[in-house]
Amino acid sequence: MVHESEATSRQASSHTPERAMAPIRWPHPGGATLGLVGVWVVGMLVAVFVPAVVVPPTSTQAETGPVLVAFGFTLVGAAIMVAAGWLLHRRHDEPLAWAFGVVPGLTVVIGGIIMVATKLAVS
Repeated sequence: MVHESEATSRQASSHTPERAMAPIRWPHPGGATLGLVGVWVVGMLVAVFVPAVVVPPTSTQAETGPVLVAFGFTLVGAAIMVAAGWLLHRRHDEPLAWAFGVVPGLTVVIGGIIMVATKLAVS
């Protein structure tokens, strides 16, 4: 036989108090979204670091061939970044995802143009 005090304590422990505000549930990105962000990062690495390996930023003179190859890598990396932003935009119907690819892509292309101009002008 269960005592009355035990029954009321069990009943009280099973009752959860009401909350004034619902718990906040932050959205978690899916695997495909994280994969596209990873592709964007790879594009950034191709656009910025590979050209720096081909033509070191500290070099004052460079031949035309390696400079154009480095600029080609910049264009490929920028295209990867823009494509990842476009796919994120298509997936989530979010215009800022498109800007996530276009703005940095244009920035590295402009930086690549400046690199080509300075490396070839000094030569």
